[in-house]
Amino acid sequence: MQFKTIGVLITLVLFGCAVRNEIKGVKEQLNYIEESNRKIEDRINQLDSLSREEIELIMRFRAQQGEALFRIEENIESMRNAVNELSGISITQKSDTSISSDVYSIAYSDYLQGNYDLAISGFLTYMNSIPNLDEAKYLLGECYFEKEDYIHAIKSFDMVVQNHPQSKRVPTSLYKIGKIHEIMGDTVSANQYFKRLSSNYPDSPEAALLRDIKQ
Repeated sequence: MQFKTIGVLITLVLFGCAVRNEIKGVKEQLNYIEESNRKIEDRINQLDSLSREEIELIMRFRAQQGEALFRIEENIESMRNAVNELSGISITQKSDTSISSDVYSIAYSDYLQGNYDLAISGFLTYMNSIPNLDEAKYLLGECYFEKEDYIHAIKSFDMVVQNHPQSKRVPTSLYKIGKIHEIMGDTVSANQYFKRLSSNYPDSPEAALLRDIKQ
């Protein structure tokens, strides 16, 4: 029995060392990605104008960066689960959101700068790691709206309305969906959303805006 216990302990120690080495490698990958991102930001700030080819290259790299960050997070989570399963110990884990926060910050910065394709890629990556965040879904809809991709914009705003009924973004999402239908010439659907907005959120700024328009 003692030999079996010692064997299990040795296995855990060896596995723990392997996991630490894996995590060290992951951290090195993260440092490389962050350094690459800083170099790209410096490059953007230094150039007065970029050719279309350079812009597309940056967009592709940033999209790949977001995917790489998400895969690294999945690997870390898998290693943690493997250690806990092997040891038979139930540990309450805290989600490491530091990487996700960086992805969100970059995506939000791209949104503010009008880089909607980059912002869309970032928000989608962020939503994959934290799917319950209404703000990311709303901003995703705004990006699609600015690109005049109205079908995807409606889907994004509708996710806020359907999945986050208590969110402060629901009135604005209803207003945006109504405006999109209005732009597309579907006044019947537009009025349905405007009526829903006015009935359910009469004190919202968007409802006040609708009243001002009617006057």
